[in-house]
Amino acid sequence: MGYIITIYGINFTRIELVKLFLASTFLLLNFLSIAQELNYTNYSTHNGLPSAQVYHMHQDKNGYIWFATDRGIARYDGKEFEQYSLTEGLTGTTVFAFYPQQNGDIWCSTFNNKLFFFHPDDYQFRPYRYNDILQRYAHDEVINDLAIENDGTLHLSYLNYENLLTIDSSGTVLDTISVSIEYDQRFVYELKENGVGFGYIEYKRGKFECKLKNAKGTTLDLGKLESGFYRECHINNVVVFAHQKETHIIKNNSSLAIHHKHRVIGVGKFDEEHLWVGLMSGGIEIYTLEGEYVRTFLNNHSVVYFLRDHQNGYWFSTLDHGVYYAIPNVTAVNSFNQIHIRSLSKASKEQLFVETIHADLYIGIKDSFKRINGENDNSNQKFGFYNSLAGIDSWILNDTLLFNDRKINVSGTRCRSQSIDKPILLGGMIIICQQGERFTYLPITQKTNAVSWAEKGIFLGTHKGLFLLDTATQEISKLPQEELNIRIQSIVQQNDSCWFVGTMGNGIIQLKNGTASQITTKDGLSSDLINSVLVENDSVIWVATNEGLNRVLFRSSGYQIDVLNRSHGLTDNDITEVVIINDTLWVGTRTGLSVVPVSILAQNEQETTLFLKWTDFLVGDNFVAKEAFLDLGYHQNNLTFHYHAVDFKANGRLRYRYLLKGLETTWNHTAESKLHYASIPPGNYTLLLQASINSKNWEQHQLEMPIKIWPPFYKTWWFIFLCIVLGVALIYYFFKIRVLSYNRDIVRELLRQVLKRFTPETNSFIVVEQGRSIKINSDEVLYVHSTGNYLTIRTSSNKHVIRCKIGKFVDLVPDKLEYLRVNRSYVVRIDKITEKSTKSLTINGEEIPVGVTYQKFVAKLEL
Repeated sequence: MGYIITIYGINFTRIELVKLFLASTFLLLNFLSIAQELNYTNYSTHNGLPSAQVYHMHQDKNGYIWFATDRGIARYDGKEFEQYSLTEGLTGTTVFAFYPQQNGDIWCSTFNNKLFFFHPDDYQFRPYRYNDILQRYAHDEVINDLAIENDGTLHLSYLNYENLLTIDSSGTVLDTISVSIEYDQRFVYELKENGVGFGYIEYKRGKFECKLKNAKGTTLDLGKLESGFYRECHINNVVVFAHQKETHIIKNNSSLAIHHKHRVIGVGKFDEEHLWVGLMSGGIEIYTLEGEYVRTFLNNHSVVYFLRDHQNGYWFSTLDHGVYYAIPNVTAVNSFNQIHIRSLSKASKEQLFVETIHADLYIGIKDSFKRINGENDNSNQKFGFYNSLAGIDSWILNDTLLFNDRKINVSGTRCRSQSIDKPILLGGMIIICQQGERFTYLPITQKTNAVSWAEKGIFLGTHKGLFLLDTATQEISKLPQEELNIRIQSIVQQNDSCWFVGTMGNGIIQLKNGTASQITTKDGLSSDLINSVLVENDSVIWVATNEGLNRVLFRSSGYQIDVLNRSHGLTDNDITEVVIINDTLWVGTRTGLSVVPVSILAQNEQETTLFLKWTDFLVGDNFVAKEAFLDLGYHQNNLTFHYHAVDFKANGRLRYRYLLKGLETTWNHTAESKLHYASIPPGNYTLLLQASINSKNWEQHQLEMPIKIWPPFYKTWWFIFLCIVLGVALIYYFFKIRVLSYNRDIVRELLRQVLKRFTPETNSFIVVEQGRSIKINSDEVLYVHSTGNYLTIRTSSNKHVIRCKIGKFVDLVPDKLEYLRVNRSYVVRIDKITEKSTKSLTINGEEIPVGVTYQKFVAKLEL
């Protein structure tokens, strides 16, 4: 009979225990927890952080995020990190925290207790003037909290609660307390109406009095605390105090204690109704203000601080792995981390079939996934599907269809149809039509990648295009549309008269009422390489590509395309398939399975602030102030503008466009953070700069820069008027002294030279080539050749192609009389002609034909 073992009052034999162990092991192997985690991006020293030990973070009014580390501080703008150390004015290498003030200053505490501060208007680091006093009173302790009164009085508390220090604006020490752990203590948090808070620990002695002016205090009796760091924060009128492995929530004169498995290293506000608690090697835990546990992020990491940026992005700073960034509401299923998802499909009871690249098939949702195939199943193709007509789940393993307790050989099956409420189609080298318990086998010669019921048969998607199988005659014919003569990857039916075909190179083809229409990258698709298509309803389809997931929303006036990719939190841009279950997108990628609320696209349409601002201005090679652009000389027309926008989600999609109003009429687009005009003619202009992350709503983020460039003095109205007066006076004077008695030709030449002297004209003009303004010397032009709406300007050393009609070219040049049109396509410069005949001209060794209409003008030219 063997040994009897009793567990919780139940008797087991040794054999029964072995069976129980094997059964438990089998369950563990075949069920995968689908605990969902955010899709994190990690930033550390290899990205530009000065250290992987990051104590604190702060986002300033310009959108930059600052990081305090044990090797200085760093600033991140969404593209790159900029480091700051002792060389730039920091008072210590190890910086612990940022303390933003009401006047905009940001104070920083250091390990050596030498404070410094800076302002986002200039980013100049300045030391606290009384750091020497701090050195005398700090006793090598670390600052915990800092508050500054309007009159400049500074209050400091320390992490191990042995000191409290107050210094006024003149450097006088007003208060200093050394707290001993020998006596009872109390925690005090003072809060002013403007939101300034200050926390510290003092003796529990007598009546409490606030240190801050016009503040209200909240206290918590602590007794005799063990030595150690403490943390505190406030969320509206709720105060939080943490010490060792406990967190106390204090509100309405009562407190609630939360006990943790790990030591607390940080607390703070998560949102208006929740707080976060950072734990040593325990991640960051989220609680309601009533003390109810919500969830944990980054378990096993030592998370010391949490920041929510202006785009609602999550930032976590750690003591061991730098910082982590994640987009909320978009999670990844841990069980499929870094696993290539081959296909997804709906199952019964709101479950999901998941097939991986390793030929494993799972079914499940919410709490767990169960692997369907066994350990020794090495078949290459497995997939599951819900048979809506039969009302059961079915799947294919080892070339066998498991259907309602039946096993049916389906060797060669490669794909399935996605038609709703129609017989299931299985495709490969044969087509299998199932309805009820009956199966029909149709051998074919084309290897199919996708199948779908058609109006009069079955659509077959192959490497060679789209074919139609007539189920009555079993004849196969190829569809004639040229767009479909390419590898077909997916076919889905929207209704009885409309299908969508996903291609490898031609985007999406819509077949509707016998007509094919194409949707490609030119229309907004992220890629023309389509992996799969999902029909949500009569107006929405989802398109999985190698460059993101596209939602195509059809409207009466056309369609709108929105794209989801890694910048929205997906695990990868290469999307294999997508399924919708209860307003949730399950997105399979080459590196995992993402879970996304369908509403995320509505959230993205509400574009957040991009903090667009000018950063630097240059005239030539010299930096100038912004005001200088209102008063520039004519020779100060070589201008460069630097600007910047902050976005952490764009993932390279941030774009700018600019227009010099008064000179240009079309926008110039760029991804660069600077623009340059080489030669702007005198005049009054307005430079418009806009930014966008989705090429929409440009006007939401716009800057304007007024520019005034004065003309040279000889082109000013007063100088021209003076010249006219002087000219008239000279003419009158010459006539007065009878200059007309001399040769009239000499007089005329003299007057011409005088007028030429006082009314000089520049011999250069400006054209726009590929978005750049280019200055061309008219004396160097040989000829101009027209091709449609474009002109090629050939000079002695170069050529320029611009968008302009030939009839308007002469209006661009200052010396119009030097140019002559010789046929419909050529305008030449007269002084560059070296040879001429009745029918042609020679310039720089090139022969240019002369049109019949223009021959009489050429004949009058004198070389």
